[in-house]
Amino acid sequence: MNLIIGLIAFLFMLSVIVIIHELGHFAMAKKFGVFCKEFSIGMGPALWQKEGKETTFSIRAIPFGGYVMMAGEQDGSQDESEDDWLKDVPAARRLNNIAPWKQIVIMLAGVTMNIVLAYALFTGLAMARGYVVEDAKPVVYEVVENSPAAKAGMQKDDEIIRVTNGSESIEPQRQFDVIEFIQYNPTESTYTIARGNETLDVKITPRYNKDTQ
Repeated sequence: MNLIIGLIAFLFMLSVIVIIHELGHFAMAKKFGVFCKEFSIGMGPALWQKEGKETTFSIRAIPFGGYVMMAGEQDGSQDESEDDWLKDVPAARRLNNIAPWKQIVIMLAGVTMNIVLAYALFTGLAMARGYVVEDAKPVVYEVVENSPAAKAGMQKDDEIIRVTNGSESIEPQRQFDVIEFIQYNPTESTYTIARGNETLDVKITPRYNKDTQ
């Protein structure tokens, strides 16, 4: 059941991405005067159609993706001998007859809309959640009294810039990097810390806590 729900959700999201993509092509094509025969949501037989000023808006039976049919698309799918509507479209309103830079803008508009969609989704999620979770930095947020760190002279707000144990050394980007290093190297290590304008080296031997492991 979860697989089916996941598949439906995936197809729905993919369809939204495709529709937004095609909407970008459609909007820029209309701006540059390219004749658009149809804008469709979905594929296959038409379930509903509405005639606009010159564009037919459709909802089709297969709820997957969509497309915009522009005059002069150079994909081999249009032929004046078969597509009667194409005969009535002036050459100046065909995609393949407008300025090359306009063609490029129309083609890039789809990708641009997908970028805008991604930005809007991530911004919306962040606003709904109210905060963004980031990995904790390799900074000493608290020094526990009588701990090995306290005895070594570490202080709150010290930034750990390097940890060395014998032949192994890391330059941590996250607090988790330091924790992981200690787990694999539970012997004395040298911690290079930045404290204000100073850089100090302190030696610390981790103390194993049986209760928390």
